[in-house]
Amino acid sequence: MKIFTLFLIITLTSGFYAQIKLNLNGANINIKGKGTNANKENTTETGSQSNNSDYTFERNPDAPLDVNNNLEAGTYCVVIDSRSNMSRKRVYQIVNGGYAIIAADATDWDLKNNANAIRYFAANSVYPDVDFTKFNDNLRPYEEYVKHYLNCFSKSNLPSLSVLTNWNERWPAYYLGSVNEANEHLRKLKSLDSIFKISYANLPNFYTKYEYNPFVWGKIAQKRDSMVACLLSSSGDGLYGEQLKGWVTMYQEDIAKAKTFNVGSDWKVSYEMIDIAVSKSSRVEWNEKFEGFFNDYADFAKLVGKNPNIAKDTLTSLLEKLAMELKITLPKYKPEDYLFKYRDASLESKMKAYLKNPSALTIYKIGLTHDTWQIAKKDNGIPDYKYKYGAMYVKNPSWDHSYCKVLYFTLKQDYAGGGTYGESHVGWYSESFFGCP
Repeated sequence: MKIFTLFLIITLTSGFYAQIKLNLNGANINIKGKGTNANKENTTETGSQSNNSDYTFERNPDAPLDVNNNLEAGTYCVVIDSRSNMSRKRVYQIVNGGYAIIAADATDWDLKNNANAIRYFAANSVYPDVDFTKFNDNLRPYEEYVKHYLNCFSKSNLPSLSVLTNWNERWPAYYLGSVNEANEHLRKLKSLDSIFKISYANLPNFYTKYEYNPFVWGKIAQKRDSMVACLLSSSGDGLYGEQLKGWVTMYQEDIAKAKTFNVGSDWKVSYEMIDIAVSKSSRVEWNEKFEGFFNDYADFAKLVGKNPNIAKDTLTSLLEKLAMELKITLPKYKPEDYLFKYRDASLESKMKAYLKNPSALTIYKIGLTHDTWQIAKKDNGIPDYKYKYGAMYVKNPSWDHSYCKVLYFTLKQDYAGGGTYGESHVGWYSESFFGCP
């Protein structure tokens, strides 16, 4: 380690240069450090305060003018110049209003032969030394969390967001989606805080980009509770809010479809939506199906200070609106006669036998859409099965709604080979809501 002893003697020259005599490891070296007034008296001991206030200093344009980290001569440092460029240097001398700075690897030869070996920086440009390689290795895994809080940090701290990020507009917003995610952020920032307390606790604000400003990382980690609270305040309903928006849109579309139905036009509201809108038992099943979502939404809403029942209340209200529209338009929707055009007692018995309790049904119409079997073939042209479509227009007095249904059946006979087919059976089954006769 080199030990510096500085003897500074100023003499007047025609070029207004200050002659500096440096004793470095016993070698007397004369170098030139530029000043604006060589008649000012300077002290001659390395590290002493100069009385010369007329040096031309570079300044960190983004730092307050009164920032001074009071570094000692001979120490390594981080310097931020007037263009916000950062570099690692060494304090050569403390001068009035700032520092005389030399390159971190400056040699005796450099100081002797390079008239520009010394540069002058205002105090707000010179900061304690940081091993940024070590900083990157240790802390980059936490950057994914730190950068999400820059909007929040800059609201009440310097430097501004544009300095922290080099973005002229708002830094991309990040939204916390769930309680689990918020807790994970708190855990990560707590871990980051522990590292800072050990290795970086004394570093000041560098007033530069967040990637090279450890102070910002430390403060975000230290104030993690308020930082997470800030982010939550702008996160709306989180991930669950986006899901809720999707369902709200879907429910509103079905309300519009029900409202605009006219006799003769196509019915477009799905069976599932009608079912949960008009059936109390189906509504109970719907609540059970959505219970996990409602609970997750409620937990997150409590965290951000919102009504925890918004999701359930909103969707329930929309289902009630749909039920009201269905009460007006669904009775107008009746099945067409072609569904029951043909009769076949044997196949109709198969249809009834497929149901759990056919005797409980009031059957208004029953029949087939085809008189002859339709043949479905495989890609190679060999028959796969033959089929007929059947339907039943029914009402069950035990249903907890006042509407009727059409029960659809696909009756099949599977191909057995040699031009023969197996027994008739129900291959597919579905239901649709209709108004009653």
